[in-house]
Amino acid sequence: SKSGFWGFEKQKKKYEEFIIGIDDNGDEITHTCNPATLANYFGANPDAPHYLTPVSFRKSVLDKYYRRPGKFRISEGYLGCGSLWGVQIDNDHDDKVVAWLGDLGRDLAYQEQLHWKAHNIASGSGSSETYFRGQILNQPTNSNRPEHVFQRRYSDLQKACRDHLGWELISSLNPDDEYHIKTIRVPAADEQPDFDQLVQSLAKMLIDSLNVKRFKTFIPKERREELKGSISYLEAALAARGVSDASAHIDFLRKLQNLRSSASAHRKGKNYEAALRHFNPDGNDLRNVVTGILEGCVAFLDYCADLVKRNPFRESG
Repeated sequence: SKSGFWGFEKQKKKYEEFIIGIDDNGDEITHTCNPATLANYFGANPDAPHYLTPVSFRKSVLDKYYRRPGKFRISEGYLGCGSLWGVQIDNDHDDKVVAWLGDLGRDLAYQEQLHWKAHNIASGSGSSETYFRGQILNQPTNSNRPEHVFQRRYSDLQKACRDHLGWELISSLNPDDEYHIKTIRVPAADEQPDFDQLVQSLAKMLIDSLNVKRFKTFIPKERREELKGSISYLEAALAARGVSDASAHIDFLRKLQNLRSSASAHRKGKNYEAALRHFNPDGNDLRNVVTGILEGCVAFLDYCADLVKRNPFRESG
């Protein structure tokens, strides 16, 4: 009887109310997200809030979806659940997520609306410039959020390697490990489990996935026995091919590996605190540490992309 199939009465969809602003007395203004009751550019409901009224939410509204990457997909400007449903979102903010009022009603089931309602906040600012230009002005835009830049650079490098090098500097993740890239983000709060998981994911993607098998072909056989770990193989392969400008990136990878080892693989102690200070000398704010780490990762991916263009491996590869 709930299916809506022929012969059964289709149940009427329920809609939640959301905070859309603050009045002159400081009280919250709320309105239903039912698209049929909202104003639009065709003259409907002229006295009602517009369909494209921005509604703000705490950043933590997305945690539920990040924790189930096999079911949900979060990308730049979009949240989806397989082929079942999807909604455009403005996730180009440091401390919040924004969605259009009408989209909340049109695209989210009532139970999902309740989840978003629990994270609803009044905010003086609306959508980001990136989202406004893409959604309203129909201009091609890219988010500058660290997680979005990282994911773009990672994808671009993999494609560049396949197209121009013929093999991957950083091997693509196996299907069972693809959740790592899907969950890369600056966490909504300073939560240690989220931080540890992010460090593990970045190390898996950028260190554990270095193409050691290929690097070995560029290193003299007698030298290989001295090497330990994928970073050392990358360094030795580059040196063997006359590349001398990689030291800063090699150092970054070793610091990331040290942080992974001291933060996630062992009990935390002085080594962990020292490793943390490499990425945030001014304090232990984990969200700032993540931002610094992601910026370093992007710099490394950009360097790898440049390496693909130079292709120092050409003669032996």
